[in-house]
Amino acid sequence: AAALGKLMFFDASLSASGKMSCASCHSPSHAYGPPNGLAAQFGGPDMHRQGTRAVPSLRYVLNRTPMWSHAQAASLSERLSETDNAPVGGFCWDGRFNQLHDQASFPLFNPDEMANRDPAAVLAKLERAP
Repeated sequence: AAALGKLMFFDASLSASGKMSCASCHSPSHAYGPPNGLAAQFGGPDMHRQGTRAVPSLRYVLNRTPMWSHAQAASLSERLSETDNAPVGGFCWDGRFNQLHDQASFPLFNPDEMANRDPAAVLAKLERAP
């Protein structure tokens, strides 16, 4: 699984443009962060659409925000005021993904990033990969 993941991470053919891989934004030679001075990288089907979020280093994944169960969040919410928010999530800076699968698939289908539209088309690309 790790070897397959590594191949996918570097495979630019998985993007709509055929020019962007995960490593394009999360460069191993740049601490798995952006390879240039841009926080939000360019992508999309024509590589002219700038992303809307800064590219984090993937090194943070090992020290991710802990996921909170509904019971933990409810318990904490009882001690917080109505304007406070209980922590949630796990992956990404804002905790919006609870599963690595969700986090990893988001850029594949984001129109400003890898810009795929159809999961079946991505699967077909994977099947054709060497």
